[in-house]
Amino acid sequence: MSMADLTLPVVAHRESEHYVGIAAKVAIADFGTETPKHFDELAAWAKDHGVQPGLEFIKYDVIDMAGVLSMVFCVVTESAVEGDDRVVAGVLPAGDYGTTTLTGTVDEVFDATAVLVGWAKERGVEWDAADTAEGHAFVSRIERYHTGPGENPEVVEIAIKTR
Repeated sequence: MSMADLTLPVVAHRESEHYVGIAAKVAIADFGTETPKHFDELAAWAKDHGVQPGLEFIKYDVIDMAGVLSMVFCVVTESAVEGDDRVVAGVLPAGDYGTTTLTGTVDEVFDATAVLVGWAKERGVEWDAADTAEGHAFVSRIERYHTGPGENPEVVEIAIKTR
């Protein structure tokens, strides 16, 4: 990470949070074009349904770096919101999460996540996750965007639920 600033990883307790989101399967190569498309669609849905969206985040459900990522493009909501045939409603579970915050660009998120994963491995921190036929499935793995894409700097919190 060249000009990025990364906080030291820690395990921190998080309270549960409501969200709405759009589920998608995305190849790594398509990530840059798919992400804004889904967040724009979600913003329009929230406006049409009178939902005040909070911070945007991506919830990674299953990761297969050689194939596709099963993910949900989300916004935090203050309380439970009913989804529909396109938008899912959910709750990020309370619990302990390994977390770090990147101040830099979204291009550096992959490296920042690698730092968090390496830090956890060195300290014996285990993720609440399992290997499946589709890839590595997580109970709760998120990237939360505290500033929007293209803002300088971008602030992205990476958090993965521990066992």
